[in-house]
Amino acid sequence: MNSTNHDDQQLRSLLRAHLAPDARARATPDFRPAVWRRIEARRATAISWPAWLRAHAFPMGAWTAACVAIAIFSAGILARSQSRHEREALIERYITSIAPEQLFGDDGDDDGNLPASPATHS
Repeated sequence: MNSTNHDDQQLRSLLRAHLAPDARARATPDFRPAVWRRIEARRATAISWPAWLRAHAFPMGAWTAACVAIAIFSAGILARSQSRHEREALIERYITSIAPEQLFGDDGDDDGNLPASPATHS
């Protein structure tokens, strides 16, 4: 345990000797005014519409593509649902036009009773 502590102290002294001078920021006296000059220079340049469009072409294209993909996917789901509903309505109309008794359970009697099950017929 003592050797680990000794190794740690050696490592600390090496790091202090070699990295400490480079780790400190060496700011020149003109640092802050230079930063403010750059900020003001960026503010002063007017951004034109073509320049803005060139700068943002890829993100806008990606958003547009994503919106189109979502719209196509949603339209597909809606169309599938609507076609299923229309298909069921067509089948119902077809069966009604061919054999109304299939749909309404009409056995041809005018008494209004439901047809008897096959087991009760003798």
